[in-house]
Amino acid sequence: SKEGAILGPCAATLAAPWCPSGVGSWGLLAVSAPRAGVGRALVEHCEEYIKIAMLDRTRIEYFFIAGLPSSESLRKWYEERLNYVCFKAPSTGRSYRGNEVRGEVEFRHCEKA
Repeated sequence: SKEGAILGPCAATLAAPWCPSGVGSWGLLAVSAPRAGVGRALVEHCEEYIKIAMLDRTRIEYFFIAGLPSSESLRKWYEERLNYVCFKAPSTGRSYRGNEVRGEVEFRHCEKA
C-alpha cells in the first residue's frame, strides 16, 4: 500500500459495559489488505494495550452465520488462530441485524486469557 495510507482500525476498550470488571475488549476491526498480516498486527496491538492496563482477559463478540464461507473463515480466525474461546453463542434465528439470511445466526461471545 502507499506510504502513509490507513490500513485499518481496531478499537481497544478497558471498561466495556458488556464486560465484567478486569476484562478488556477490542472490536471494530477492518482491514484494507486482507491476509497481509494487518488484522493480526492490529489485534496484537489492542491485546498488548489491554495487558499494559493490567487486565487479565480480553473479550470479543461477533455475528456468525452458519454455512456462509466468509463467516466460517472469520470464526476459524478468531477461535482457532487467535485462540479465543467461545463461552456463549445465542441464536438469533435467521435474523442478522434485522435482515433475514439463509443460515442460522449466532451472536458469539469469546474470551482469551
